[in-house]
Amino acid sequence: MTWISHWGSGYYSDVMDRFGEAQINNAGLIFAYLYKNGFCRNAVMAMLGNMMTESYLNPGQWQHGFNPYDGNPSNGMGFVGWTPYWRITDWLENRGYDLSNPESYAYGMLDKLIEECFNPQEVTWIATDSYPISFSEFASDTTHSIEWLANAFLYNYERPAVTPQPARAEQAKKWSEILPEIPGGTYTPRLSIYEPTNMSDSGSEANRYYFTENLYYRYGFGIANCTAYAAGRWFEITGKYPDFTAGTGNANRWYADAIAKGYKVGQEPRLGAIACFGYEPGGHVAVVEQINDDGSFVTSNSAWNSDGEMNLSPGQMFNSFPCFYLQTYHGTPGNQFQGFIYPPEIYIPPKPPEKVAFKRWIPA
Repeated sequence: MTWISHWGSGYYSDVMDRFGEAQINNAGLIFAYLYKNGFCRNAVMAMLGNMMTESYLNPGQWQHGFNPYDGNPSNGMGFVGWTPYWRITDWLENRGYDLSNPESYAYGMLDKLIEECFNPQEVTWIATDSYPISFSEFASDTTHSIEWLANAFLYNYERPAVTPQPARAEQAKKWSEILPEIPGGTYTPRLSIYEPTNMSDSGSEANRYYFTENLYYRYGFGIANCTAYAAGRWFEITGKYPDFTAGTGNANRWYADAIAKGYKVGQEPRLGAIACFGYEPGGHVAVVEQINDDGSFVTSNSAWNSDGEMNLSPGQMFNSFPCFYLQTYHGTPGNQFQGFIYPPEIYIPPKPPEKVAFKRWIPA
């Protein structure tokens, strides 16, 4: 994923559609990066609601009606509309971010917010009587509603001349409905023996993915069924339970259902993708965990054979918990391989680029 940025002072119609593809792209990157750096989900949603009004989630956004670099101290710029604009442009310049490259300055703006929250060098957050919390308390607040937090950010951080602005809280709530519970930045390959936490561990995330919120488990088709494991693993990677399983349908129905629901599919393996096999009676699904230099790929799997025993073959890794094994494929898999269901790109973890030498942007 890359940032979508338009340098200038245009309006929505000139920049990006509300809650459209470009904004969802940038919202996913913001969510993953801030979440990784200490902000809880509700706090990020509250910030996104405010950023919608300040910048449309466009990191290159300048305040309406102002010419970039005209020196007007009322001219705001960036995700949260830093005013005057040189509060952010000078900060970026002094730390080596490249204002000609959105892959650099967009992450730089998020680094500025992280600094303001956890290591403030200037007063940017002023607690009010209605919202008596610090910026760092805001970042970890899981008690208040997203709407309350959106207003806390509005009054304590943004402090606009005109209030109230209820649209910001409404936008924050909307982002909470669009984005997953966790960003894809939590994805790590599973290349060793794995045993999902059982139901007795009520505080475990694995409990949620593979048990309490897993439809296959809830309706009596839990692990060791491949579908229960693959659904849980997709949920774990993307933050959303898969909606292409035809309810609790057999594995050989997933691929067609994913196509019908608009998911990207293909014949090339990708990390986190689900490999689908169409053989009868029920098929098989597995999750791509590693792609090797020689083109082979490794999947994590769960399965029983027809006798109710662990489904094993030479070269597979497995454990005593009935189901889990790793399988390496060389070339196109057999067993009536259908293809891969690709996870939405918004949930793939963004990797910040190396900081590069600053280049002053000169307007034409």
